[in-house]
Parts: sequence; structure tokens; C-alpha cells
Amino acid sequence: MDSIKNNKALNSSSELYHDNFADVPNIYYLYSSANEYVRNLRNNNDIPVLLYVNIYGMRLYNKQFGFSEGNKILTILARALYEVFEDSIVCHASEDHFIVLTKQIGIEDNIRSIAEIVGSEAKSKFLTIKVGAYIAEDTNYFNTYDAYDKARFACGLIHDDAGKNLNYFDKEDFDQYEKELYIIGNIRNALDEHQVKVYYQPICNIKTGKLVAFEALARWIDSGNKVIGPGDFIPEIERHHIISLLDNYMLNEICKEWKDRQQVGLGNIPISLNISKDDFRHEDVSDFVINTINNYNIPHNLIIVEITESTLYNNYANLKEQLLKLKSAGIKIWMDDFGSEYSSIGMLQTMDVDLIKLDINFLRSIDENKNNERLEKSTKLLESAIKLAKSLNIHTLCEGAETKDQLELLDTLGCENAQGFYFGKPEPLNETYKTQK
Repeated sequence: MDSIKNNKALNSSSELYHDNFADVPNIYYLYSSANEYVRNLRNNNDIPVLLYVNIYGMRLYNKQFGFSEGNKILTILARALYEVFEDSIVCHASEDHFIVLTKQIGIEDNIRSIAEIVGSEAKSKFLTIKVGAYIAEDTNYFNTYDAYDKARFACGLIHDDAGKNLNYFDKEDFDQYEKELYIIGNIRNALDEHQVKVYYQPICNIKTGKLVAFEALARWIDSGNKVIGPGDFIPEIERHHIISLLDNYMLNEICKEWKDRQQVGLGNIPISLNISKDDFRHEDVSDFVINTINNYNIPHNLIIVEITESTLYNNYANLKEQLLKLKSAGIKIWMDDFGSEYSSIGMLQTMDVDLIKLDINFLRSIDENKNNERLEKSTKLLESAIKLAKSLNIHTLCEGAETKDQLELLDTLGCENAQGFYFGKPEPLNETYKTQK
């Protein structure tokens, strides 16, 4: 096969810039030539775009047809990129990844052509061309390394979307990605330096307004005094299976603050804390909870363990055993976010929980449908959940109570307790004392 040379630019005698495998320039050529190429494009009033091109499914293709056939496909892709993207820089980055630096006009048509060429030559239809595109609209700045990272990021977001070949870089998505990297990279240090604080939100009896418990909630205040909300960092550390670090930390912090709560007259108010479903993959989670509160000499009835509905579907036998151990030790079990996604009457009957926390969306649905025909349905759904709990001798608590009207409705429907801004926002202990004294 004739050697594929990049348009006008590659010196065929330069091994430094040539990739023998794909027979095209390598990534070093891109880095050495990009700025001049971009400058020429802009002189012609063209907008530069860097494309990160990947063939999705090559691992399976190689396994099914052999590496020699896989290499043929990569060579076909390299030639197709070179021929379709005229007057562009085409480089082999690594394995089945290629880079194209080109002008914006005609990109989508060109990618369709590439996909058709590869598809017609491949022995299987499961190979898919995936392309991430970064448009360099800033006329005063082009950083090849930055453009490469952003195009690759855009490509990575569409790997599992079978119907999509091209994805443009989106700054909001990238900012979220960098935020996630910050969270995972800094959570351990944040815990070590006690940047994560315990905030307490009151839980009150609806009829009497009496304080019956607090829920302990995590708030991350980083070294720059910026608050990272639990909705940002908790899902991420749970997704990376390090949520136990936070749960263990929170339990220890709650126990350490028990004496402080006693000094301000709140020492006998039970504290609930969330234990993630991921924790129950470890058989010693119940022992850890019991041993920790024993180390601080805290009465067991002052600690409440909250689990989510989805926990019920995570190693059922082990979960049931651990919850039974906690219950036998005098620790109450609450089910959080009941009605949010996984509700199962059968599982609820077999799991001995003391209370269900009705998801905030019950009240939100009623408020949203207040002026339409769906109000009755939303109200009956909430009422049914309350009646279900009562039929099983399980106490009830509704989250998200913010108004007197909501409390009156909950009281009418038979709900016993409520948690929400009506009774108080989550606050650190010193502020909690001022609010609740």
C-alpha cells in the first residue's frame, strides 16, 4: 500500500513524525504543526476544529476476527480520514484513536462519509465511529494540548450512545467533569482536615411541634471557604465506592459532638445518619456502628441508622442480618426516600424498619398539581403510603415540609412527623442550639 502522507506537511524522511503502524503522521507532528495550521485557517476566516476519532468496538472485533483484521480496519480508517479531510492534519494518537485538525465547514458530512467507508469494509456491523469535536472559536488563543483533552472528553461522553457518531465539546459538561475530579481527588484530605462539617436538621412531631430527632447532614466547606453541596459530592464518592469514608467520618463526628450537645441541652435528642447501600457490601458495617457508639459510651437509642429504599436490593440476605443486629442492639432503623424509586411492599414487610421517610416528591407533586385535576391522585398516593406504613406498625415522617398548609394536610392524612424548612434548615451545632433552645 502506498504510504499515506499528511497533506503538504510531512517530510517522508522524518521518522520522528511518522507512525509506521497506521502509516500516517503521529501525535508529535500535530503538536509541532498545529499552531501554523490554525493561523492559516484563521487568515482564511475559517474556524479550526480538532476531532478525536475512535472506533468503538475494536476490542470485540479483534477477539472475533483477529488482530490482523483489526489492523486492516485501522488502516482503512486512516486512509479514509486522509482522503475525506483534505488539507487537514490527520494523526494517529494511539491504538484505535486518531486526531484530525481541520476547518469547521463540512465536518458532519465528512464524518458520515468516514462511517460509511469503515462500515462497508468491516466484517461486522457493531463497529461504530465515535467523534468528539472541539471548536476553537477563540481567535486569539489555541492550545493544542487543551483542544486534544476537550475533544477526547467530548468523544468519551458518547461511547454508549449507539445512535450518535459526533459530539461537540460542551463547557458545562467539562466543568462538571472537573468538579467531579476535584471531589474524588480531595475528599480524603477534606475529611482528614475536618473540612466536612456536621449540620443538624430538626425532625418534629406534626401535632405537637415537639422536637423528636435531628438528622445529621454533611456539608463540605473547602479550604477556600467554598461550600460544596451534598448533592455534588455524595453521589460522586458513592459512584466511586468510597462513600464509607464519609459515613464512618460522620458517625465519629456525631459521637464526638455528643458531649457538646449535652452541654446545650440537646444530649437526649436522637440523631439519625445515613448509611449508604455501598457500606452494606462489607459484612462488618453493623459491628462498626455498634462498636463506635460504644467507644463513646452513647446510649444506643440515641443513634438512628437511615437506609434508602435501593439498599433493600443490595445483597438482601446480608442486609437483613446486619439490620437485625443493629435492631437487637437497640438502634432504630429508618427507611429514607420511601416512594422515590424502588418501593416494594413485600420487601418492606420482611425488613423490620421503625419508620419510613416519605420522599419530598410526595409534597412537591401535591403543590405542582394544586390547580389541576391531578391533585386528587397526588394526595391519594401520599395517603396510601401513610396507610401502608400504619398497617405494618411503621411510623411515618414526611420530608420537605415548608408551609403550615402542608403540615395541616399531613396531619389530616395521618402522618406523624415532618422534616423541612418549616421547622428549621440544617445548621451546625452552635446555630442549632440557638434555634431549638
